[in-house]
Amino acid sequence: MNIKKKLFIVGVIILLEIFANINIVSAQITYTTCNSAVINNYVTPNSVPTNAWFEWGFTQYFGNSTPRQIFYSNSNFSQLISGLTENTTYYYRVMSSNNYGTTTGYTKSFSTSTCPVLNPTAVTTIANRNTTTITNIKNTVKDEEITQIQQGALAFLFGGDDFFPNTLLGWLLLILVIILLILAVKKAYYESRTVVVSEKTEKKHS
Repeated sequence: MNIKKKLFIVGVIILLEIFANINIVSAQITYTTCNSAVINNYVTPNSVPTNAWFEWGFTQYFGNSTPRQIFYSNSNFSQLISGLTENTTYYYRVMSSNNYGTTTGYTKSFSTSTCPVLNPTAVTTIANRNTTTITNIKNTVKDEEITQIQQGALAFLFGGDDFFPNTLLGWLLLILVIILLILAVKKAYYESRTVVVSEKTEKKHS
């Protein structure tokens, strides 16, 4: 094989490797919170099955990686990283590999924010309001239960809401009440007459 053919074959192999590998630009952070982040990147596999993933960590040695995703055509891919520490700087980069080798993206960094802290006073106020509401509900339920019991007792004794009872027991109770009222009136009448007679007697003797 002459030198021209060898150079031609080597050139074709180099071109295949160039165009077959993923075309990587620097990965971008599209969203961050106090404990999570979303990394985004664009994949150009050039029709060759290509794996892509992200590496991240506290230092530029990384130490963590996201699950690998396989791509067959140009695609935008992203990955959520959770469980991060607030107010901390992290480093990350995109990685790819296929049958022609591995490509490494540029190393970049991002920082998490401070997680919001709920005001303890607000928590206490909410808890007190909830407790007061629950107590009021319980008291209302108890009052309704007592009213229902009273209404049930009256209905059992008198047989309904009418003035005159509808049951035998109700009539007996009504008659008993009437007799007691009559006796009370007679007692008051006799006591008043006794007082009048006593006053008259005293006047005669005087």
